[in-house]
Amino acid sequence: MNKTLLYYIYVTPDFFTRITNLVNIECLRRYSHVFDSAKIFLSLDDTNDKELINKVEHLFIDMGFNGNISFVIHKNDEYRESAVLKEELADKLYELDGLVFFGHGKGFSNIDTGYEKESMLHWIAGEYYLSLQFIDEVLDLITGSSTFSTYGSFPMILNERKHTDDVLEKDELYLGRIKYNWCYSGTFFWVNPARLYDQMAIFRQEIPRMHNRYYSEKFLGNVMSYGGNACGHNMMYLWHTNNMYNDGVAESCIKFILKTDEEMGRYYEFYKEILKSVKERYGVE
Repeated sequence: MNKTLLYYIYVTPDFFTRITNLVNIECLRRYSHVFDSAKIFLSLDDTNDKELINKVEHLFIDMGFNGNISFVIHKNDEYRESAVLKEELADKLYELDGLVFFGHGKGFSNIDTGYEKESMLHWIAGEYYLSLQFIDEVLDLITGSSTFSTYGSFPMILNERKHTDDVLEKDELYLGRIKYNWCYSGTFFWVNPARLYDQMAIFRQEIPRMHNRYYSEKFLGNVMSYGGNACGHNMMYLWHTNNMYNDGVAESCIKFILKTDEEMGRYYEFYKEILKSVKERYGVE
């Protein structure tokens, strides 16, 4: 079954000095072989910066993706990666074949705005590891005779608390107003488009309209319930008290999902290899 990557990343002149960017890149490099095709969306404030665009495009080309790789130059706006998910996945469910993985450059501004560095790097690394390390499990769960439409990282069942606005504060539990009260925290997931489209058609669920940048993280939880429809590694899921922005939470959530010391040991090995690669390739640590 064809496996397509849809990937969005925000590109700025200091792209190659930001450790969060580089950890994203090296994690994706590690799993480039998983995909049969890749469509990369480079979002820039200045879409005429050809030199920067060329440098980043070559970075992706050198990852060694299988099959076709294409690039779309995207003018940065307030919707961020949500615009790509809406236009390339949500609006095209009927015409997409195979499986689609949606991911994005995560953590661009989080360290700058005061979040603890190692916690953020574990969240980033965990997004890739929990969705891409276990590809046989992905295929088993969202194709064939199973009922699951999606498989992703950090599946989280949310509380029903309703906020007065859509601002996610560090000490809040989560932004509210998700119809079925769940999400993949951080928005990294596989989807079987045909299966999701069929399910939405049966239950007469329309594609939600996009009105803010949280559309991508809310999308799946706004069109289907979690039970029997969505899953993650080891069939584990998290509860709403796990605010991923708080120090140490991402690492503890990874431990919970992986279940055993042996699995966690393999994750730590992966994490150390990614940081080593970032240091050796870019001189950043």
